[in-house]
Amino acid sequence: MLGTMPDQIIVTALEGKSSQYRADKMALYEALYEGGDKFEAMKETFLPKRPIEKSANPQIGGGEHYKSRLSSAYYTNYAGGLIDWFTAKIVENNPRIVVDGSASEEAKEYWEGLNEDADGLGNPLITLCRWAARDVIINARSYFGVDFKSEGDQDGKICLNTAIAIDDWDQDAHGTLIWVRRHTSETMRDEAEPWKCPTVECHYWTFYDAEKIVVYKAEKLIAEKQFPKNAVATKEKEMYHDFGLPVFDIRADQSMWIMDRIKEPILKLFRREASLNWYLDSLCYQMPVFNLQTPSKYQSIPVTPLGAVVLEIGESASFLKPDAAGFEPNFKAVEQCKQSFYESLQVLAKEASSIPQAGRLSGDAIAGMQKPMEILIDSFSWPIRNALMRLIEQLKKYRNEEDLEIELEGFGGVEVDDMPTEEEMNGRTETAERPSTSEPAPDSQLAEE
Repeated sequence: MLGTMPDQIIVTALEGKSSQYRADKMALYEALYEGGDKFEAMKETFLPKRPIEKSANPQIGGGEHYKSRLSSAYYTNYAGGLIDWFTAKIVENNPRIVVDGSASEEAKEYWEGLNEDADGLGNPLITLCRWAARDVIINARSYFGVDFKSEGDQDGKICLNTAIAIDDWDQDAHGTLIWVRRHTSETMRDEAEPWKCPTVECHYWTFYDAEKIVVYKAEKLIAEKQFPKNAVATKEKEMYHDFGLPVFDIRADQSMWIMDRIKEPILKLFRREASLNWYLDSLCYQMPVFNLQTPSKYQSIPVTPLGAVVLEIGESASFLKPDAAGFEPNFKAVEQCKQSFYESLQVLAKEASSIPQAGRLSGDAIAGMQKPMEILIDSFSWPIRNALMRLIEQLKKYRNEEDLEIELEGFGGVEVDDMPTEEEMNGRTETAERPSTSEPAPDSQLAEE
């Protein structure tokens, strides 16, 4: 448990993270998933310099050569398309809460109402499951939470805490969470001049354990990249409750960290395509060649309105074309990288039956799945369902409804003909935005003074 929390904490202490929290990896993987501006901001990280490009000598290219190559490096977002395909398959059967028919109308209205509005913000349960699946695939973890509007309220809402937001935690010997810390932020406008752009950034560190929620707040100017050395965060709220830890981790196996598995093939493909694009930009154009009797007399080559070049007797003009064979190795290298990417997915699918979560499926269920991808997707569904069931059981106990029979349907049982095609991975369709980590800490929630 957290024990007695001080009234103030040095910000540098709060900026420490769990040893399992990999901010560097998450930044890279989020960029590979998002593409666009987020990828562009980190493109130099993904496209390393060649030895010649590290030289400061302009006569051998140096930095200018790298800038030219960087400008030809375009990212085809195979990673984003693949992850969206997986998340769509995971929730394809519409995950939902189903209450036994003998339940009271009030209980049924509350529980099944979460299917339509799970978080109190209009997001249905299927959307939260999609966010959770995406978070696990990209960052290896995610967390469901329970939120209450006011003290004494028992109609809790389900929220999602992303892997980026939960940056520190502690576990017991069995790996069960004891407490977690969530870090969020928001920008603030000057109340006296609300028409002006925000100038202050407020950071919140929210600690959760089985007995209380404690919120610390610190402010800094947006113009400052870091907090001052001696900055402190002040305890803003301390709320006691008897719910138990209101955060439920999605216990995903390391094998489910798809982004970590496909990172190398994706980067290799990006770099090969970047090299090919630069080669084409630099060398694929025909060059006009003029064979002139007295070249020095021409300040320019006369051209008629029809586009014909005017030449003297004995002079000629032609085009020097690049040899197509010179491009062939680059094209073959790109295709080879694509093949390596697909092979990594095939290996991942074949390993699905050995994932611990797959062991939770019955032998008949696995036998009925003739394709490895079906086993893989069901294995991904199980940790999300498990976390939701733990949340539901704890919420039932809090609401004194332990005898109520509740089922989670729509997880697993997806039919997959084959691996996603290149067209499916390129044709991304976003159905919902992921929750932002730049939200203020909630007024809560479970409070019983």
